[in-house]
Amino acid sequence: MSPRHRVLIVEDEPTLRLALRRILEEAGAEVVAVECVTDAFAQLVPDAGITMVLSDLHLPDGLGTAVLERARGLGIARRALSSGDRAALREVDAELATDLLTKPVSRTVLEALVGAISRSGTALRRPDLGNRSGDGEG
Repeated sequence: MSPRHRVLIVEDEPTLRLALRRILEEAGAEVVAVECVTDAFAQLVPDAGITMVLSDLHLPDGLGTAVLERARGLGIARRALSSGDRAALREVDAELATDLLTKPVSRTVLEALVGAISRSGTALRRPDLGNRSGDGEG
């Protein structure tokens, strides 16, 4: 992958945050990992070089959607949101999150996200939500 991409992970569960960091670094990304909305906002500043944000939906000091709103305002094209609550993810505005990931997020999906950044920002578009009918299938 060239050039190296800078990914901001916002995840309050330490074990998961570390696992996400390792997988994304192994896939070739430079990673900044934080645990809350406040820390994410400190990283999301102009010229920070962040090319993708991956945020948990429910964080100790707010919602990951606030992080994605800030990222969108800065022009960061890849904005992924993760949660174990598939129904909540289905309610997220498609223009806010380019990718919705249900937990646990697989290594394959994370590697595909990093690869998609390299391929001119091609979106995965909700790779593991299945259909959007709300029937729980997929």
